[in-house]
Amino acid sequence: MVAPGAPALTLDRRGRPLLAGYDRNGPLLAFLACEDDDCARRTTAPLVSAYGGCGFFDLAIGPDGRPRLLWYGRLRPGDDDAYHFLTCADARCSVGA
Repeated sequence: MVAPGAPALTLDRRGRPLLAGYDRNGPLLAFLACEDDDCARRTTAPLVSAYGGCGFFDLAIGPDGRPRLLWYGRLRPGDDDAYHFLTCADARCSVGA
């Protein structure tokens, strides 16, 4: 489940919310996709390990329909905080795959 903090929100091509944020169960950056217009049904997928607390996120959909995520944090425990850019391989960041 995506934890509160500084999540990023955008809409998919159907107008349904997509959210990126920290998974509260570990040092993971996670992606949440709403499966219906009310977001009553939702699925999540882990993206990458992220350490150092809740950084800032920005999420946008590219012209090919794939989400682009900009986030600030650490990829490994000893790293310095830095900006990272991630482009998902598909329109739903492989949620439900």
